[in-house]
Formats: sequence, C-alpha cells, structure tokens
Amino acid sequence: PRAPAAAADRPQLLLLSEADVEPEPEPEAEAEAEAEEAAPPPEPATLARAAEGWPDAGRDESRDADFPPAPDAAGMPVELECLLLGGTQVRDELLDWRAALRTAGFDIAPAIASTRVPEVSAYRVTIPATADVGDLLAGLAQHGIEGYLGPGPTAEPAVSAGIFRVRENAMRLRRRLRELGYDARVLPVVEERLRYWIELHGAPGLRGRATSALARRVPQAAPDWRPCASAGGDGQD
Repeated sequence: PRAPAAAADRPQLLLLSEADVEPEPEPEAEAEAEAEEAAPPPEPATLARAAEGWPDAGRDESRDADFPPAPDAAGMPVELECLLLGGTQVRDELLDWRAALRTAGFDIAPAIASTRVPEVSAYRVTIPATADVGDLLAGLAQHGIEGYLGPGPTAEPAVSAGIFRVRENAMRLRRRLRELGYDARVLPVVEERLRYWIELHGAPGLRGRATSALARRVPQAAPDWRPCASAGGDGQD
C-alpha cells in the first residue's frame, strides 16, 4: 500500500468570500457597455465648446437669449453685431420694448440713447407782405380768410393765411388764394423731435431675432433700426 501523501503535497481548498468573486454581468449591462464602446467619439468642436463653457445644443429654444457665437472654422471668434432699436418719441414705450427684450435674454446696454431729428410738423400758407399790410389783411378777411403778419420764406415778413398738418389742405388754400390774385406759397414748418433708442449686441442675425422676440411680446411695437454710434446716450436706467 502507498504511504499517505505529505501535507505539502495535498491539494489545497481555497475558500473565496462573496466580495472576491466577480459577478457575471447581466445581459442588459453587457448590451449597454457594447453600445458605449461602439458609439463614435465626440466631435472636436463639441469638446472645444464644452471646455470653453459654450451652451449645449439641447438648450431651451423657447427662449430668444443670444448665446455667444461659436468660433468659425479657423477657430476665430465671430464678430458681434451692434444695433440701435427704437426711434420712438415716447420714452416709456421704449422702456417697455427694452423690458420685453431683456426678458427674452438679449444683451442690451444700460444707457438710453437719443437723437434730435428735424421733421416737418406742419405746412404754412404765406403771402409776401406788401407796403400796405393792412389792406392785404382786409382783403383776405373779405373772403373769410384770417391772416396775420409772420415769418416768410426769407428774412422779409409775410402774411400767414393758414397753417395745416396735412399738406394737401395747405395746397388747396394756396390754389384758392392764387385764383384770387395773391402770390401764395406753402412753406414747411420744421421742428426738431427727440427720439429714443436702445443698444443691442449679439451674433449675426441679431435684427431678425430681436424683431421676432419683440413681436411675440409686444405685438404693436414698430421700432426703427440704426447702426450703433449714430446716437448719443442721455443717461442710465
């Protein structure tokens, strides 16, 4: 009979705790892992935008906020646009427009800009003053026209026979006076009007985005547009 094997030659039984045994992967876990390995790597532009803090493509498109434009193909930053929106003579109306665009997320300078624009406010019908202004005024009165001495087209005084906001009404009186033998003329009355503006900054296409956003929030708004640096600021609000 064979001698019993020495203790060193006997097979050893290794007991493993549950923590030492790697569990078999679940079928679903295996499928997810394979899908991740098969997925293509992110585009370099996406990685660069994420590293620089660019907003992701899944942002809420219901807002009109102007996000910084992505660099162009050469990696150079896109130049921002600067536009003036406004042209209204009512400052409170402009403040309503500004509040609506700020709610939409647009970048708006704090200053309210203003311009003084010469505009025709009325039309004056005049007759050159003669040596005897009294007789001229009396002759007009006989035809139911009340005249008074006022400024003419030159430094010389003239008799004003009427002033109208509508040019056609002034032209009608002019024709009547000429039929009566008077050398009547129509002169525009020019006044300077103060108009208010706000300054917007944003990526190219700024005007279209701001117009759409304002139309949704203030449907009756009808602002004018100008390039920046065409108006002066009159304070902070």
